[in-house]
Amino acid sequence: MNDESHGKTRRAFLKGTTAAMAVPLILTSRNSVAQTPPPVPPPSPPTTAWTVFLDDAITKLNPVSALDPVQQIAANVGNGEAGRADHQRFVELTSARGKSPTLYEMTAKENLEWSFNPAYPKQRIWGFAPGDSDAPDAATTPGPTLFARYGEPIICRIHNGLPYNHVGFGTPEITTHLHNAHR
Repeated sequence: MNDESHGKTRRAFLKGTTAAMAVPLILTSRNSVAQTPPPVPPPSPPTTAWTVFLDDAITKLNPVSALDPVQQIAANVGNGEAGRADHQRFVELTSARGKSPTLYEMTAKENLEWSFNPAYPKQRIWGFAPGDSDAPDAATTPGPTLFARYGEPIICRIHNGLPYNHVGFGTPEITTHLHNAHR
């Protein structure tokens, strides 16, 4: 094979390869790619506005005279309290200020018959009920409000009465966050 025929073969190969690689780029245009339309949210169900009076009253959580079992520094797992670290400021809250803390108790639980609006079917919610209530419709959203004053200690026991075998959205755990409850 001489150099001249080798050069022509190589040149022909490179031209053919370049042309083959360019064909898809030439034939493809912006409009040839499948277009995905933006998602369209489903319409909201029809309702009649302002049919339910929004009560402006706050549901006050009343203090209790004692907690059973009695509150203590360490977790009382023998009586059903969740394992946890020792209370950080227990001594300060229970005796150092010379004032007994105000005691509160509530339960996070399920309410199967909650109505947000009469136009909708009743729905299942997880809410809060005062005390250790067994009433099936006692849980509300929003839950009760604790009224306290700066410098006056409080202890609130929250029972987890949520269904432990729940399947679906959410986990049967509770986390408490406080609005303006700080030192």
